[in-house]
Amino acid sequence: QYMGMALIGKPFLGVGRNLAYRKSLFFERKGFASHLHLASGDDDLFVNENADRYNTVVEIHPESFTQSLPKTKFKNWIRQKKRHLTTGMWYKKEHRRFLGAELLSRMVFYLSAILLLTFYFWPGYIISLILLRIGIFAYFFKRSMKRLNERNILVYSLFYDLVWPLLGGILFAGNILRKGKSKW
Repeated sequence: QYMGMALIGKPFLGVGRNLAYRKSLFFERKGFASHLHLASGDDDLFVNENADRYNTVVEIHPESFTQSLPKTKFKNWIRQKKRHLTTGMWYKKEHRRFLGAELLSRMVFYLSAILLLTFYFWPGYIISLILLRIGIFAYFFKRSMKRLNERNILVYSLFYDLVWPLLGGILFAGNILRKGKSKW
C-alpha cells in the first residue's frame, strides 16, 4: 500500500529500515520532535508528516533492498501488529481514512460473500466474484513479487488478505479497550 501510494504521488508511510531523507529536511522539520511521546513509529510518522509528491522517490533497484528477520512467534507478531496499529492513529486524517476504507471494504466483501453463500443467494455469481477478486489480487501481487525479487509468498499473502480484516479489527478494538496498558 505505502509503496503503491508513493508511486502515484501520495506518500504516507515509510519504514526506517529502508528509508533515507536529507539531514537538512530532518532538522528543518524538527525531526521526531512531534512524536517523542510515542513508544514507536518515529520513522513512518516523520514520513507521514513531511512526504509529498515533490520530495519523495521510490527506489526499486535490487541493490537498494533491505531484509529484516520476521517474528518467529505468533505472540511477538501480534504485539508488533498492535504497535503498528497504535502508530497509525497518529497519521494524517486522509491517510487514516484511506487505510480504514481499504480494510473495511475487504471486511464487507468477504463478510457479504460468506453471508450470501450461507443463505444460498446466487452462489455461482458470488463464487465468481470471489475468484475474480483473488485472481486480480494474485496477478498484481505476483507482478510486485517479481519486481521486488520475492519468492514463495503468494499463498501466504492470499491467506493474509483473507484473515487480516478480521484479525486487524480485533487488534484495533483491543488497542482501544486497553488504551495506555500496552507494553512494547
